[in-house]
Amino acid sequence: MEENQQKKGSPFEIELSKATNSDLYLSKEHKSFQQLIEKIRKLEASISIEFEIYEFLLKRYNEEIIIHFKELSQMKIDMVFYIDSKVLIMNLTKRQMRQLKAYITMHMQDAFKHCEPTKEMIKLYDKYSIDLTYQEEVDNANEVDKESFLEILKAQFGIDIDPNELDKPDEEGMAKLKEILDKHFKEQKEASEKKPKNKKQIEKEARQKLVEEIRNTSIREIYIALAKVLHPDTSSDESDKKLKEEIMKKVVKAYEDKDLYLLMKLEMDYMEKDQILNTNIDKIKIYTSILKDQLKTLRIKQEMQVYDPRYIHIMEFNTGHKESSVYRFNMFKKDLLEYKQLDMEAMAAVQKLPNPRKKVLELIENVEVEYSTLDR
Repeated sequence: MEENQQKKGSPFEIELSKATNSDLYLSKEHKSFQQLIEKIRKLEASISIEFEIYEFLLKRYNEEIIIHFKELSQMKIDMVFYIDSKVLIMNLTKRQMRQLKAYITMHMQDAFKHCEPTKEMIKLYDKYSIDLTYQEEVDNANEVDKESFLEILKAQFGIDIDPNELDKPDEEGMAKLKEILDKHFKEQKEASEKKPKNKKQIEKEARQKLVEEIRNTSIREIYIALAKVLHPDTSSDESDKKLKEEIMKKVVKAYEDKDLYLLMKLEMDYMEKDQILNTNIDKIKIYTSILKDQLKTLRIKQEMQVYDPRYIHIMEFNTGHKESSVYRFNMFKKDLLEYKQLDMEAMAAVQKLPNPRKKVLELIENVEVEYSTLDR
């Protein structure tokens, strides 16, 4: 008998289960409210699972993959330095020399993705670069990034910023950008306040004010209601007390943050459903409006998670399911190790030769296809 009771849980958990499973009549508005809560829970669970998979893959990528890319990069650097040391005795034609230049810069660019270029590496890159120096390449890339960023600002906020305004060190540049954005939003707000409002705008503002008043009142009401049910002092059972202490921490945090959505979630989880049913329809409609905003926010969060810069190298592995994501990752690692082994053997073979002319010509023979500007 005692064993069965232990399986069911503490007295509070049993009462909680009864409240959660009660099948009470719901109005149309209450059903909509419940459905939104369920959608949000599912979306939050999905975001959480995706996040866990991304973090798991990122950890494995950092521990198991990066080291191989760094080793490959170092081997490529050693290889091009060795070729450079032998270039005079290889007696290459003008056309072959152009191909070699393209081959060396291509491999150095690839290596620089995983290793910080030294002065010697940059000097060698500049020696073989067909068009631009290494610094010019970096400056061009930064300029493209800056232009793309400014285009996004214009598209999102309608702000035209002089690119020269951002040509400052990182901290100073970010401070300047913040100053420009703050000024823009302040001017927009002032212009909006000065502009005469039509009837529709006045009604919208009145409704927003009412929503905010109800929101603030609801935060306090839900907090008080939850505190009455969940306060640890309301239980004599020790396991109940510990459970309620943990839940109350969430309640207090949500109240301090004025997080009505989280308080509503906790209310749905830990209050009797008939108490929620007694909430008047107008308030439920406002709750529903808040939940719709939360749903939009979560969908944006899910999209933004995919484009997190930290996940740029692993997003192709995440299928949304851990098992298949791990399979993709393992296949990538297997292919990488095979490619690395072949590359190591090929580069080692070249570096053993006193005059690697024949091997170098084999390496560069297809470069012409990849670099169509070589014969200009």
